[in-house]
Formats: sequence, structure tokens, C-alpha cells
Amino acid sequence: MSVTLRCGFMLWILTTLLSIGACGGSERKYVGEWVGVESPDSFAKIYKDGDALIWEDDEGKYPARIEDGQLKVSSGLGDIVVQHVESTDHLIAAGQEFKRKDS
Repeated sequence: MSVTLRCGFMLWILTTLLSIGACGGSERKYVGEWVGVESPDSFAKIYKDGDALIWEDDEGKYPARIEDGQLKVSSGLGDIVVQHVESTDHLIAAGQEFKRKDS
């Protein structure tokens, strides 16, 4: 195998591994149980079901996905973008703020 071909193959493997790792990291910051900051009776639960992500709240269960580093929940009327605030580890979804249930 030539050096050029070997380097190209190694670069492809490295790129693939980094892509897989980046996706998993994005999911981890969203997965868990969340409660409303201003309305503690409100909740959101985000979990994996096989390869899929599920958003569950007091209104039902909805498919979700990571796109451009953000969680997008398919509500049937379009996507709801869920933002993760790194400094507080809170989520903002449809104008409501959630904190982790454990904190």
C-alpha cells in the first residue's frame, strides 16, 4: 500500500471517529430528566430509544434529533429548537426554562 493511500485511509478513519464522537457528546448534554425552573410541575424527559432520541413531557412523546449541535423536537406543527445553556446546564424550549431534576 502506498504512503499516500495509507495516509488518506488513516485520515478517513480519524474523520469518521471524530464525527461519531461529536454526535455522542451533543446528545449527552440533553439526555436526562428536567423540571421547569418557574413551573416545577412541568417536566421534560429526553432519552434514547435505540438510535432515536425521544422528548417526553406532560403533553406526550415526540421524536427528536441533534442537528447543528441543537436538539430539535418534531411537534407535528414544525420543529421546536431546544437550546442548552452551558453556564447553567439548563434547557430553553418554547420559552420555558428547565433544569436537571437532580440539581
